[in-house]
Amino acid sequence: MAPGYYAPREYWQDLRPPDRTLHLARAVGMNHPQWVFTGAAAAAAYGLEHQWTVHDGTLAITDAKQNDFCRGSGIRRLYIPVGYMQPVEVVHGIRVPGVVQTVLDCARLFEFCNAIPVADSALARGVKYDELLSGCIGLNGELPKVMRVLNHADGASENGGESLARATIIEGGYDRPLLQMPFVDPESGRCYRADFVWVLPDGSIVIGEFDGTGKYVDPLMTDRKSIQATVHLERERETALRRAGARMIVRFTYDDVVRRTPLWRKLAQAGVPRSDSVRG
Repeated sequence: MAPGYYAPREYWQDLRPPDRTLHLARAVGMNHPQWVFTGAAAAAAYGLEHQWTVHDGTLAITDAKQNDFCRGSGIRRLYIPVGYMQPVEVVHGIRVPGVVQTVLDCARLFEFCNAIPVADSALARGVKYDELLSGCIGLNGELPKVMRVLNHADGASENGGESLARATIIEGGYDRPLLQMPFVDPESGRCYRADFVWVLPDGSIVIGEFDGTGKYVDPLMTDRKSIQATVHLERERETALRRAGARMIVRFTYDDVVRRTPLWRKLAQAGVPRSDSVRG
């Protein structure tokens, strides 16, 4: 579990990574009741979308004196200037900063691709962009990293997988896509929302569709349809989107996103514009 903290092996192994982090934070918090946990623990406590890879067995806490990480202790101290700390809340049994500060702390602690899902999720739940901007006061040297996240955050993203995909697209230097753009099939009159949309300089439209494995195997997402029926519906959807004006539809998987190059290759083959000016 962590130095000095123990849990039954089978119980621990059955927990999801976010739940392991919350268990660890609660245990550590009992010995350090004044600590305020942020980063992955706070994101998990609030239920904000994030990649499970950020749960690496370490805990981040706020500190009014210093930034510091002692690998042996598993504790990372994140400096928050006196006077800028948001009111502390207790969520899922641990002390955490407010949602706004949690988003900003994650932007400081995580890589760009891992910070975007957290920020997207917060915006989708009603956090105002102006609140995030106001919370940046006092960040100083870390402001460029945080602003890069805020400049690209978008509450229209439907889930963490799509947020990760968009962040990876941006990191590849490709134009930022429009999200959840509606298309009406002229034949059936049905409306479809595309995950990602690019309008190319010649006016043609490229649609990007993120295929999470859940849409084929999760009964809640497939409405208990068979895989064959789900694939058939996806083909019907593609046909309708083409009738509605899409020149090309690029499908990519979570594995494509994580490996990055396969996603970028598909975008290049589809003619999605790429410019170094969109970096940052």
